[in-house]
Formats: sequence, C-alpha cells, structure tokens
Amino acid sequence: MPQALAVTGLREAEEALPRQRKFLDFGLVRRLQRIADIAEEDLKKNFDSEGRHFGAPWPLLAEETQEHRDFLAQTFGLPIGPDHPILVNFGDFRESVVEKHGKGHERRVDQFTVRIASTHKKPKMKDAMATIVDQGKGKAPPRRIIHPKGATPAAMRLMEQELESHADAVARIGEEG
Repeated sequence: MPQALAVTGLREAEEALPRQRKFLDFGLVRRLQRIADIAEEDLKKNFDSEGRHFGAPWPLLAEETQEHRDFLAQTFGLPIGPDHPILVNFGDFRESVVEKHGKGHERRVDQFTVRIASTHKKPKMKDAMATIVDQGKGKAPPRRIIHPKGATPAAMRLMEQELESHADAVARIGEEG
C-alpha cells in the first residue's frame, strides 16, 4: 500500500481562496512548497533515525533478516550492515519516501493541498520490505514511516508559520486594495 501524507488548509481558507483569485498567485504555492519541504525533511529525519525522530524506534531486525542482509552486503557489495539501516537494502524504498527527486517519490502542491507520497509498489525480493523475512509469526513488525499526526510538533509549527505568514500577507493586500 502506498504511503501518503496530506496537509490541507483551513476550511475557511479553502472557501475564501476561490473568491480571492487575485491573491492565489501571491506566494501561496511558494509557501505550500516550503511546507512540502518541511514535511519531506521530517520524513527523512525519521527514516534516517529508524523511527526515533517520531518517538517510535523501529523494531530490530530478526536474526534471519540479519543473515540475509549480511549475504546481500557480501554478494553485491551493498553499503549495509546486517542490522542497520533498517528498511534499506538496495535503497529503492527509502529513495521513494525521502528523496525529493527520487524514483517513486510523489510530490504534488496546489492552492489547497500538499501531497507527499511514495508510489513504491509492493516490494519485490530485492527491496527492503521483502527481505524482512518471516520472524516466526508470518510477518514483519510494523515500522512507522509517517507520523500519526502527519508531522512532528516542531514541523507542524513551521508549517503553521508559513500559512500564518501567507494569511498576513493576503490581509495586508486586502487592506491596501
């Protein structure tokens, strides 16, 4: 299942913006691009910290998985250890989640929505998820990639500041115009 994060504006803003077409080009998309940058950086920090950034460290890899990764590293010269980085073998899945121009990374910004998603398909044997082998219970433990509230509180504050700055700018123009 593709992973996605969506950040939407306030309902009032969504209703007001179509009526204020002259303001649509006044930096809103630029600010939403900045919000996308903040969200992508938040995702990258979480992926690179193996879940610690979102306060939910990922479970360690099973012994069988560690043996398989050791084999991959020796056979293919991959820059991975037997136990770290988690969810990275060949890098396809990580790239689709955290690299702005990575294969499978989707970023869409319009006047109302920021969408960041991984279009990485079901993992194949060469991908990180598939090499998390059976751990005696038939499936790997869950590893949170997206924060349960969309982003960390610090990232949410930065996003809110961008939206507030835009609202202030639009209000100033409205007072002038």
